[in-house]
Amino acid sequence: MSSYDERTKGRLLEAYEMIAPGCGDPRLLTRSPPHCIASTADLKPAPPRPGSLKALDCPSRFGDRLHYRDGRVLPFPFLE
Repeated sequence: MSSYDERTKGRLLEAYEMIAPGCGDPRLLTRSPPHCIASTADLKPAPPRPGSLKALDCPSRFGDRLHYRDGRVLPFPFLE
């Protein structure tokens, strides 16, 4: 029997048993991450960037018409 078989005795290895001695702290593999690390400030939506809402003032073009969000529909190109 090899030393590997004697050490495991036919069972699955635990995480701390897979690390070679001197290669790291085996306790770091078995610890769970901290819970609830986000504060309420982290969960709020970000404020819009200055000027980013100006895009809502621009019309959408459908064929030869410009449709505004307030309901206006104008022909395109403008014929004056």
